[in-house]
Parts: sequence; C-alpha cells; structure tokens
Amino acid sequence: MENETGAATGGPAVLPAPRPNGLFAGPPEAPDRFELLGEPRRGGEGLTWRASYHGELRSAVPLAVKALHRPDGADDDWPSEDILQRWKDRTVLLQHLHLERLVWLNEVFVGAAPHHRGESSAGPRVPYVVMEWLDGPTLAELIGGEPATAGTLGQRMQYVHEVAEALHELHAASRSAGNPSLHRDVKPGNCIVHPARGVVLIDVDGIRTADDGFDPAGMHTPAYTAPEILRNPYRPREDSGDRYALGALAVLCLLGEDPPAAGAALPDLVAPRIRAVARTAGVNDPGALVAQVLAMLRSDPAGRPADGPRWAQELRRLAISRTRKAPRRWPFLVAAGSVALAAAGGGMAVAAPWGSGAHPTAPVTVSSDPAAPSPSPSPPVPSPRISAAPSTRTSVATSTVVAKLPRSSPTPPPSALPSPSASPSASMAGATVPTTGKITAPAARSDVQRCAYVSGTARLAAGKTLILAVRNLNNDEPEEWYVQFPRGWKEPSTLSVWEGVEFFPGAPGQHYEIGLFAVDLDVARAAHAAGVGPSNDLADSATELATREVVQIAGGDGSDCG
Repeated sequence: MENETGAATGGPAVLPAPRPNGLFAGPPEAPDRFELLGEPRRGGEGLTWRASYHGELRSAVPLAVKALHRPDGADDDWPSEDILQRWKDRTVLLQHLHLERLVWLNEVFVGAAPHHRGESSAGPRVPYVVMEWLDGPTLAELIGGEPATAGTLGQRMQYVHEVAEALHELHAASRSAGNPSLHRDVKPGNCIVHPARGVVLIDVDGIRTADDGFDPAGMHTPAYTAPEILRNPYRPREDSGDRYALGALAVLCLLGEDPPAAGAALPDLVAPRIRAVARTAGVNDPGALVAQVLAMLRSDPAGRPADGPRWAQELRRLAISRTRKAPRRWPFLVAAGSVALAAAGGGMAVAAPWGSGAHPTAPVTVSSDPAAPSPSPSPPVPSPRISAAPSTRTSVATSTVVAKLPRSSPTPPPSALPSPSASPSASMAGATVPTTGKITAPAARSDVQRCAYVSGTARLAAGKTLILAVRNLNNDEPEEWYVQFPRGWKEPSTLSVWEGVEFFPGAPGQHYEIGLFAVDLDVARAAHAAGVGPSNDLADSATELATREVVQIAGGDGSDCG
C-alpha cells in the first residue's frame, strides 16, 4: 500500500484457489502431471492457468502453467529443436540466477493440449512453461490510474528502484556465469508487487541472452519500447532497451498512466505534466526530477544512464518533499505477519514455497525517507497474478522488518514503540490517517457470473475496518445492501490491499452495484457475531468509500469462488 511512511503492513489473508476445471497437462511421460484450475487468462503469447502439482506429496503445490500460442507464420514443426533448446537453456540460466525480483521458472516441456485425465490426444503438441505462483497485483493495478502525490511519490520511486535492481542483475555477466540476459518486455503489467519480495518481473517467455537478442516476431509494447526498436522491431535488442522501459515505468509511476510512444515530441509531452505532479507533491526541485526521468528516455541508446539502480536511487532522493524534512531515525524491530501464499480467481500469477535461494526472513529496512538507501519490502498484496499479465502488445514465512521512526528525544520511551499488531501506517506516521479506499477489480461495467472476486486498496484510520456490500439495481429493492466481509477484516492492518468475494444471485442482464465501506471495527465484530447477513443496518452505519457497477452474465454456480 502506498502510504506516507512507506511502511509495510502485515501479510494478506488467504483466499481459496479456483476449483479444478477437469483438465490436465503434462509432458509425454506424465501427461496428467498438472491439474488445471479455473479459467485460463489470455496473454499476448498464450493461455495461463493456475495449476496444482500433486505427485506423491501430502499436499498439492500451487504453480502456474502457461500454454504458448503458435506464432503467426510458424512452420509446422514449431517449436523446432533449436527453439526448444533455447527455452531449456533459459530455464537452466534462470534457475541458476534465482533472482528475488524475477519470477522463478520450473520447467519447459511439449505435451498434449489440455485434456481430461487419461485422455491425452494425439493431436498437435503444445509447448508449456511452468512457473512459481506469485501473490500480488500488477504495478498498473496498484497505481490505479492515479498520479503520484506527496504521500505516494516516495513509494512509487521505490518501485522503480526495485525494477532497476532486477534488470541490473539480469544484465550482469557476473551473476549469470557469463550469460547476461535481456527481459525485452518490461511494462507495468509484467511487474507483480509481492508482499515479501517487492516488485517481481514476470512474463519470462521473451527473455534471451544478450547475444541472442534478435526477435523474429518483432513483439513489443509501444509505450515501453525504445525508439530504436520502434523503428525496427526485428532488430537485435540491447540492455539499453530494457533501461528505456525502466524510464517509461517511472513516467507511469509519476503520472498514473502510460507514457506516449517514443518519439521526438515525447519530452515536450511529458515534461510539463511531470513537473506539475512534482510541484503538487511538494518536491524540492521539480526541474531536476523531470531531467532525471528524461535522461533514461533519451533517443540515443548510448546516452541513457548505464547504472539503472544508481539512476533510480537519485530519483528517490529527488522525490523528497520540501514539506517533509528528512527525520533523524531510531531503529527498532517489528515482526511482520507470515506471508501467505494464496490464490484467487480473476488474477494472473505464479507461486511455490520458498526455495533454498529465497530469503523470506532476511531483515529489510523500511524508512519514511524515500531517499533512504535500503529499499523496504513492498506492501501486502493478496490479489494473485500470473506471469503472463494481460497487456496491449503489437505483433507479436515470517519476515523481520527493520523500521525507522523519527525521534524527538535521544532515547524514545518504550511506550512510543508500536506493538507488532499495530498498523504500521498508523503508528509510524504519528498522525491521524484519513480513511480512503477504492475498488480496482472487477472493472466498471464489466461482466460477472454468479460470484466474483473483488479487490482494491485502502488506508484506514485507527479502529476502522472494511466491509463489502452489493445491491441489485433491477429488483424491487434496489436500495437494499447485502453485506459481505472481505478477507482479513478482523485485522485492519492487512487491508492496505484487500480482497473479497461477492455473489450475484439474480438473472443474466441484471445490474449490480458493489460498495466498499469503512466501519468501526467493534461494530463490525458485533454484527458478525450476531450473524448479520442481508442487511442495510451495517452499511447504513458505515462510510461509503467507493462503488462499482457490474452486469451479471450467465455462468457459474455460485461455488466457483470457493
């Protein structure tokens, strides 16, 4: 959650996984190895399912299984042996790297199309990519189309810094046993904000080594594509192209929207808007911030800063507001909630238990100063996403958090320290937090079946929690709210990014309004203990934060959301 201090809150609640859809996938020697769950998500390069691997394990392991599309004009023997070998090489290389900020790839294989158990056909073979499952919204969803403010600018520049670190490690020959690589599709839809690992780059299908950058498909996303690639999408890619995309991400984090496609007019189009956002946010030197962003968007690849993390660190320094003096800090430890690996329908992500290379218990520094050198863990993010997050493309565990407080005396008294259960955003800010919230999914006027996952973000004042409600706008009681409790409502500190389930029992074509409300925690507990179901009473006593209208369509039996 973006907040005034950049502090991380506790871990998210767990939502049930989508139900099995009756289909399986696997290599020829084990065609039913992976049980596919729910509906697939469509990306530019294939369909991705959440999946379960059982084997001889006591409990299933959650994974993501992606079936790749056959490219237009591909030969009948696609994928060729050369292509398969490239995929296998990439798998070994990424497993060797095992970067915290890059999705972990498990295996690549070619097998039968998704099928019912025991019924693998002799039809065309399909290439699959199997990855870990990651919790979290995409960077685009977290930003939600809103420009940066004094309270969010530092956190957003931290996200940029985390992506810069991921690319720097991917590009480094020293980390890759002499095999530096390129991501080639850096964009907000391919950045998952994980509760423990921060921003993680996904959609690794397009990763290639630096000496194998030629792209026969010419795939690219215009807003995040360097001008030299736009001029010739088939040219060999270089790390400077990834760094241009990093600069475009910075524009997104500042303006809340994709930048224009690269061109001579780009600086004139974005500079005034970035300067206006910086001034509104109280930045000390808006002109310097503009110049720093535009440096990474230079039309000459050689002119872009070569050290991405250092460039991003300077962005964080420049994002300090003149209305917020950098405080002296006194360190203390607070225990963060254990990270729940969860899944929910309506998302795209990948997950697996912490491997030997992971560091879920490593201390991470959290600071109210966006220019502090050590990045903080990113906020809790329960909405899962898969490594093929949808986007517009042409052709083609318990962790310890080291927090830092301003100190007004040489040694703060024990009473000044927040308890582990306290909401960090409230206790660290030292001031009243305004209650705000929004619904990020489902989209406005989108179609829903008999049940749907609902998610969004919120910032809650002390003693407040969230409730969800829905009302049928086409029945004879259009003002009657039906109340639901989102996951984790009993622990408001986990609701900076929240998720819940809503049910739509009417008929196809009916319109519903989903409402997000803030209510006193004690009132919500009393209502829940009393077994409150369909009722206006709880909604009437709450503060409306956001609404969203949706339309019911046929499908679903009301149990699809677990």
